Amino acid sequence: MTHKMAGALLSGGENSRFPYPKGLIKIGGTTIMEKTLRLFNECFTEVLLSTNNPEIYFSIAPLYEHKPVALIGDVYDIRGPMTGIFSCLLNCNYDNMFVAACDMPFIEKEAVELMIRYAHDNPDFDAVVPLCEGVPEPLFAIYNKAVLPVMEKSLKGGQKSLKILLKEINTKYIDGSDFTVGNCKNNCFININTLENLKEIEDCL
Repeated sequence: MTHKMAGALLSGGENSRFPYPKGLIKIGGTTIMEKTLRLFNECFTEVLLSTNNPEIYFSIAPLYEHKPVALIGDVYDIRGPMTGIFSCLLNCNYDNMFVAACDMPFIEKEAVELMIRYAHDNPDFDAVVPLCEGVPEPLFAIYNKAVLPVMEKSLKGGQKSLKILLKEINTKYIDGSDFTVGNCKNNCFININTLENLKEIEDCL
């Protein structure tokens, strides 16, 4: 089912701990980005990719069933995921936008659908964010356009922490245990920061 909501994938900025762009990491012969974009195409009416280096991703951001993937650059020259989220949320055509990072290899459709249901059931909140062992997961979350003024003020003031932002807006925290059952394949919050992380994940397969 396709929902009238935007899905934004954050390609990430500089990878000081990884030797190449994390959007090009392959698991099982397919880049995580390709897998996630295909999933977003199934789930969302609008799909966006946050990147300041669009030429890297031209080959893996084609038309999926005639639905273009919008490549969105940062509207402010401020490093960090909040800038990417702000830029995509500013440019998307829907009030709600699901966000995920490009280095999360185990995002499944069931988890995305669960997040969408939480957002629909809690329409008065600015953000819906899972808690993993009590820690917010702001890069696997849904944000409403109502947060744009707060985000912009934070960015211009030099405050780039999403976890601090979540305390300043009306955030609905949900139990992350629904997304972390079983082995590493079922943990949507696992991400890859180093080659060692990648090897550990490949060993789980």
